[in-house]
Amino acid sequence: MRIHALGRAILLFAFGAMAVLPLEPAAAQPAASALPFAIFPLFASGGGEFIGLSFVNTSAVTNVVTVTWMGSNGNSVRTASLSLAPGAQHAALAWQILGMPEDPAEGWIRIESSAAGLLAYMASGQDGILDGTEPASAVSTRLLLPHVSVNTGFMELEHADTRVILINPGTGAAGAHAELIRLDGSVAGSLSIPVPAGASRTFRISESFRDVLPSNNVGGRVFRGYMRVSSNEGLAAWLQIDKPLSRGLYRGRVVEEIVPAHRAIVSHFAFGSRALYLSELNLVNAGDETVTLELAAQDDRGGNIGEAVRRTLKPGQGLREDIVHLFRIVVPAVYPPPLVTGYVRIRAADGSMFKATGDIQINCQGTAAMFYPIETAFPSQAILPFAVSDAHYFTGYALANPNELLTVQTDVTIELLDHEGRTVGKPRNVSLSPAARYVSLTEETIRSGYFRIRANGPIAVLGAIGSWNCSMLAPLPAERGSAANVFAFPGR
Repeated sequence: MRIHALGRAILLFAFGAMAVLPLEPAAAQPAASALPFAIFPLFASGGGEFIGLSFVNTSAVTNVVTVTWMGSNGNSVRTASLSLAPGAQHAALAWQILGMPEDPAEGWIRIESSAAGLLAYMASGQDGILDGTEPASAVSTRLLLPHVSVNTGFMELEHADTRVILINPGTGAAGAHAELIRLDGSVAGSLSIPVPAGASRTFRISESFRDVLPSNNVGGRVFRGYMRVSSNEGLAAWLQIDKPLSRGLYRGRVVEEIVPAHRAIVSHFAFGSRALYLSELNLVNAGDETVTLELAAQDDRGGNIGEAVRRTLKPGQGLREDIVHLFRIVVPAVYPPPLVTGYVRIRAADGSMFKATGDIQINCQGTAAMFYPIETAFPSQAILPFAVSDAHYFTGYALANPNELLTVQTDVTIELLDHEGRTVGKPRNVSLSPAARYVSLTEETIRSGYFRIRANGPIAVLGAIGSWNCSMLAPLPAERGSAANVFAFPGR
């Protein structure tokens, strides 16, 4: 379908921008240099692209929000302000907020507020494609972009390429150094990128690293790995993986937020069914020591699916493998294949702590895909920023109990709220035994809302939004924080 201006507005309000995210951006990541504002990327795009922004004021006072489009050259192009009452939310296309005839071009968006407690979310897309991201609220001189994929040339639907954007919100010029790392940990090539103060720089992997990428024998290049970026000034970064029928937007991790953990969890994977789901695990050893990891695919009761496997990863090494092959899951040779779904637990074989980052890629019929980061921190409270449920679209979530040995159940309350913060339907109460998981779709019909999830113990959360016909699939980041700041809405 072709999305005209009105159609883009309907798409935005139906799929992503009406997100209510009650979590201060500055508290989202324990990075070395927290910012007093939030950053969103603007990749260069052709016609038919939309960019949507959503804000919610969780403070007890009126919040004045300033939105600034910064051009890629570092100059402020357009600024607009809006006022949000306590507990209020505002969602609109970026061009509407900025008072422009069209959405802003390449560069970045800066979000500032007069009071603490402002939350923000960005959705973007075009012609049946949707992706979304949380903002960056911190910068670092060391970043890791965990998933780079290139497969160019005459590849038709298998074509893939990765674009990277580096944003320098500071007042000093940055000299960035980007290293392209193979999954075996070796450096494929490097690139020096000057990023002036306030500016952004975007580059395509297949072009910038063409001379070091191997040929795929069909007129193009191929690469699977990740990117490491260092700089003399703090930067934020995103990557966008483009495919003919889908794309994924992924915020780069500042090194300081990749902390040692006893376990990592991917709360959902899927394979098979008439939707022909495929899931691929991508994992990078971000630590300085070799680690032997034990990986297990488990069902909703915590039982193993297929076989648990062990992989030894040296510092900087990674693995990227299809879930079915990785865990040797036996699937009957019928079409369509039966649905196999579960979650993944990762831990060091010797019980020690390890540093890892990565993601799960879930693909639906090859026409839609999403990337969701591996979780290593498990708070007891979370917000899924958007919910929609009707004849065309669904919102789903998966909750996994990271505790395996404790005998006490984790009690979880799941509430669906509309965009004004009013409860829709009855709260759902779920008890998760150790290592158990709960998966559900939105049952109530709702055009725009969000989920509030509270538990008496740690939980891992994965959210997604998509269309029943598999034309769209996008992640819903689980925003987290303390009960004092996140879950006390004025007047609610």
